[in-house]
Amino acid sequence: MNLQETIFSIFPGCSLNGEVSEDGMYEVGGITGAMVPQNCKVLASGVFQYATSERSRRTYLVQANELFLMVRILPDASNHLCAQIMERCH
Repeated sequence: MNLQETIFSIFPGCSLNGEVSEDGMYEVGGITGAMVPQNCKVLASGVFQYATSERSRRTYLVQANELFLMVRILPDASNHLCAQIMERCH
């Protein structure tokens, strides 16, 4: 399973931006407030918030098949939730 297929399985039903950003991250839109990465093993997670007026941000380290991924769920420019995924190379 390649990286894009893995991302589709972790966030089923969400839209994947096919382009990789300058910092090497894929972006997934259509994240709901309660969404946690699925069909993978969550190795670590954390929640943080910069200010009480802002939405919280969640970070996950997951293993899906042989891939290790860092997943950040945060508000985008329109204040909708999105996920940014970066592959951990080993």
